[in-house]
Amino acid sequence: MYETFYGFRTRPFSKTPDPRFLFMSRTHEEALARLQYAVEEREIAVLTGEIGCGKTTLTRALMDSLDEKHRVMFILNPRLTSFDFVKTISERLQCSISSPHKSDLLEAIYAKLYEDYRSG
Repeated sequence: MYETFYGFRTRPFSKTPDPRFLFMSRTHEEALARLQYAVEEREIAVLTGEIGCGKTTLTRALMDSLDEKHRVMFILNPRLTSFDFVKTISERLQCSISSPHKSDLLEAIYAKLYEDYRSG
């Protein structure tokens, strides 16, 4: 409807943020650079900010810029308990463990990451 009225070639609004429509303010450029640095240095990064400031879109832009050798774990649920957070990570890494103990899950995550590191 509004595409025709305003002469848009694509729909500007959708359920998932589209990095093509990301406005790269100075703050967004710095955040993206810091995320890219974390990826290059094989660090863990956490991106926080106010609702609607572009975190998800910025993260999708980062993921789009990476090649297939990188594995990204994108966890959107901000209300996870620490145990559920660790459990989610172990599941996404496909660790072959199901334990009610966080220490067991952390050990499995460490083993999996070390195995992946050794295999390149």
